[in-house]
Amino acid sequence: MRRWQTRYFVSSAHPAPKQVQQKLDQALRTRTAEALAAVCARLLAADDASLVFIRRLDLEWHVDSAGDADQLARCSAQALGKALAQTLAAGESDNLIRFRDRAAYLARFIGDCAAGDAWQRWYYASFDGLRLLPASAAIRSVLIDEPQVGLAALLSLSHESALRILTTLTAHDAQRLLQSWDTPAMDATASFIATVSMALHAPYLAHSIEHRSLWLYLAMAAQGTACVPACCAVAGLIETLHQLPESQRTLWIDAFDPAQSLHGHVPATCLTWLSGIPATVRQSGLRQLAGHMSAPAADAWPDTTYTPFGGAFMLLTSLDAMALHELTRDWPDLEVSVDMQDDVHLSAPQLMRWLLLAHAQGAQRLRPFLADPVWRALLGIDARLSTEMIVAWLGMLGMRRRRGWLRGLHSEDSPRAVVDDERYFLMSLPGPWSSRWHAALATAAQHLLHRFACKIPGFATSRAHYLHSQFLDAGAQLEWQHEHVQVTLERPPLALLLNLAGLNRGQRELPWLTTPAMTFFSRE
Repeated sequence: MRRWQTRYFVSSAHPAPKQVQQKLDQALRTRTAEALAAVCARLLAADDASLVFIRRLDLEWHVDSAGDADQLARCSAQALGKALAQTLAAGESDNLIRFRDRAAYLARFIGDCAAGDAWQRWYYASFDGLRLLPASAAIRSVLIDEPQVGLAALLSLSHESALRILTTLTAHDAQRLLQSWDTPAMDATASFIATVSMALHAPYLAHSIEHRSLWLYLAMAAQGTACVPACCAVAGLIETLHQLPESQRTLWIDAFDPAQSLHGHVPATCLTWLSGIPATVRQSGLRQLAGHMSAPAADAWPDTTYTPFGGAFMLLTSLDAMALHELTRDWPDLEVSVDMQDDVHLSAPQLMRWLLLAHAQGAQRLRPFLADPVWRALLGIDARLSTEMIVAWLGMLGMRRRRGWLRGLHSEDSPRAVVDDERYFLMSLPGPWSSRWHAALATAAQHLLHRFACKIPGFATSRAHYLHSQFLDAGAQLEWQHEHVQVTLERPPLALLLNLAGLNRGQRELPWLTTPAMTFFSRE
């Protein structure tokens, strides 16, 4: 009980009402808990692991103030037990919510935390100490505090929810999670073979080795055969093979030796573990992984993928109308050499579309959007593109280009200056780049959201946070086909208005997407 308030009604003719209050307070403080335990034992089964949260319980009962402390405590416990029984019998409501066990409670919390609305739920009061942390740090803290319960919570999630959690986690927090779980004694060779097989049958377009390692671990843990070194090693091998040109993979596989320096992106801690696996088994696994990468590009994606940023799909036509190609026509492209064979090359319009969509998600979801593999693939953003590369490119553009770009975005129907609540939603956290570019991109994101709002009758003056909470905070499931993707959007609170405006259904074709043709559906 987080708060207990008591009001006593005593006869006005009583000679010592203050003493009555003191006597009853003492009985409630010292005796009621013991008496209540006996009452609750009759209400709940001894083996019931469920968690029940009740927001408010109003009680009224009569006591004989002349009775002893035990009698007063029993009377209070009986009144409380009766109210509890009635509330539990009524079932879930706005005042009561039940979870099957602690793992189910943690699973719901981390899901809501990733979605950005956990702190609006009254039954998460026990996690208030995490409120000021970024979503990734809050999720990691909760799961690490109870490693085995946290793992059970992750394993209970649906495929879409698990993807949302992984998208929210930073690479550092994903690694911390892996380190918190014990690895049972298992045969290294069998673990390696099983993990390679899982990597082939449960692909994940991870944006870091740590995320792919965590994805593999969860997939293996569902079968009871998870091994942290195996997952980290296979994830590192996959990353290395991805980085190598296809023509060099066979040579690298033939020369691979954990005892030498040709380990690429394999974590150093996994090299000793890999040394204990026969060379023939290692090379067989590497050839299987490399052969899977040589499949046609259309087969590289799973048939179905999920992104928690489904609302961004509804911003695409408004983004297209901003004519970023014209506004950035004199800007240099981003081109960085990352190795001897290949470069990262992205056009200025391509980058600005990505950055604007990211800032339109709000400050809390900016970094998770930048790491989202689905949106990187759709917008043609190279997986090797790092924050440092973007910072250097933005710095090279200079103040003149930044100001000219903002002036070009301005129009007669532009929104008003950023007010306090919009500033908090768009800029409450510092961005990965300079404060001036962060402010410029947040202002441009406000323009984008304003264009979207104007398409919904009656909502043209709505502010960024409201648009996000009522229209744009929804995930999406994508089904990939040849040169076409079908997008099924989750339903936000005001989905009906999106239906009427035709923003969450129909066909779109945008040539600057890697998969230009899309068909939208709204999940009923």
